[in-house]
Amino acid sequence: TRKYYSKSCSNGFVINRFKGNSIPSGLFYIAKIYPKLSKYAKKSYLKMHSSTPCFISKKDILTVNNDASKITEVVNSWEISKVKTFMEIF
Repeated sequence: TRKYYSKSCSNGFVINRFKGNSIPSGLFYIAKIYPKLSKYAKKSYLKMHSSTPCFISKKDILTVNNDASKITEVVNSWEISKVKTFMEIF
Protein backbone atom coordinates (compact mmCIF):
# COMPACT_ATOMS: atom_id res chain seq x y z
CA THR A 1 0.00 0.00 0.00
CA ARG A 2 2.99 2.35 0.15
CA LYS A 3 3.44 2.41 -3.60
CA TYR A 4 2.73 6.14 -3.87
CA TYR A 5 5.66 7.15 -1.72
CA SER A 6 8.12 4.58 -3.03
CA LYS A 7 7.36 5.49 -6.65
CA SER A 8 10.22 8.00 -6.74
CA CYS A 9 12.37 6.34 -4.06
CA SER A 10 14.23 3.68 -5.94
CA ASN A 11 16.83 3.39 -3.19
CA GLY A 12 14.32 3.05 -0.34
CA PHE A 13 13.69 5.31 2.61
CA VAL A 14 17.07 6.50 3.82
CA ILE A 15 17.63 9.67 5.82
CA ASN A 16 20.79 11.56 5.00
CA ARG A 17 21.86 14.77 6.68
CA PHE A 18 20.84 17.03 3.80
CA LYS A 19 17.29 15.66 3.96
CA GLY A 20 16.75 16.81 7.55
CA ASN A 21 14.81 19.95 6.65
CA SER A 22 13.12 18.51 3.58
CA ILE A 23 9.56 17.31 3.05
CA PRO A 24 8.81 13.88 1.57
CA SER A 25 7.36 14.48 -1.88
CA GLY A 26 4.98 11.56 -1.33
CA LEU A 27 3.14 13.64 1.26
CA PHE A 28 1.79 15.86 -1.51
CA TYR A 29 1.09 12.93 -3.81
CA ILE A 30 -1.12 11.38 -1.12
CA ALA A 31 -2.65 14.74 -0.14
CA LYS A 32 -4.13 15.16 -3.61
CA ILE A 33 -6.41 12.17 -2.91
CA TYR A 34 -8.11 13.94 0.01
CA PRO A 35 -10.44 16.85 -0.86
CA LYS A 36 -9.47 18.95 2.18
CA LEU A 37 -5.76 18.48 1.43
CA SER A 38 -5.70 18.64 -2.36
CA LYS A 39 -5.40 22.44 -2.43
CA TYR A 40 -1.95 22.08 -0.80
CA ALA A 41 -0.74 19.50 -3.36
CA LYS A 42 0.49 21.97 -5.96
CA LYS A 43 1.46 20.85 -9.43
CA SER A 44 5.08 21.85 -8.86
CA TYR A 45 5.32 19.43 -5.91
CA LEU A 46 3.70 16.61 -7.85
CA LYS A 47 6.04 17.22 -10.77
CA MET A 48 9.04 16.94 -8.45
CA HIS A 49 7.64 13.69 -7.01
CA SER A 50 7.88 12.02 -10.39
CA SER A 51 11.24 13.45 -11.47
CA THR A 52 13.52 13.89 -8.43
CA PRO A 53 14.58 12.15 -5.23
CA CYS A 54 12.07 11.61 -2.45
CA PHE A 55 12.38 14.98 -0.76
CA ILE A 56 11.60 18.61 -1.56
CA SER A 57 13.55 21.27 0.28
CA LYS A 58 12.77 24.90 0.90
CA LYS A 59 15.65 25.81 -1.40
CA ASP A 60 13.81 24.03 -4.24
CA ILE A 61 10.37 25.60 -3.62
CA LEU A 62 9.90 28.32 -1.00
CA THR A 63 6.30 27.45 -0.12
CA VAL A 64 6.86 23.74 0.56
CA ASN A 65 7.23 24.05 4.34
CA ASN A 66 4.06 26.14 4.71
CA ASP A 67 1.96 23.76 2.64
CA ALA A 68 3.35 20.70 4.45
CA SER A 69 2.52 22.36 7.80
CA LYS A 70 -1.04 23.01 6.64
CA ILE A 71 -1.44 19.37 5.60
CA THR A 72 -0.13 18.27 8.99
CA GLU A 73 -2.54 20.58 10.82
CA VAL A 74 -5.52 19.13 8.96
CA VAL A 75 -4.38 15.53 9.47
CA ASN A 76 -3.80 16.20 13.19
CA SER A 77 -7.44 17.29 13.52
CA TRP A 78 -8.76 13.97 12.20
CA GLU A 79 -9.87 10.99 14.25
CA ILE A 80 -7.13 8.43 14.79
CA SER A 81 -8.68 5.84 12.44
CA LYS A 82 -8.56 8.28 9.53
CA VAL A 83 -4.98 9.25 10.38
CA LYS A 84 -3.99 5.57 10.37
CA THR A 85 -5.48 5.15 6.90
CA PHE A 86 -3.60 8.22 5.67
CA MET A 87 -0.34 6.92 7.10
CA GLU A 88 -0.83 3.44 5.65
CA ILE A 89 -1.10 4.92 2.17
CA PHE A 90 1.88 7.17 2.79
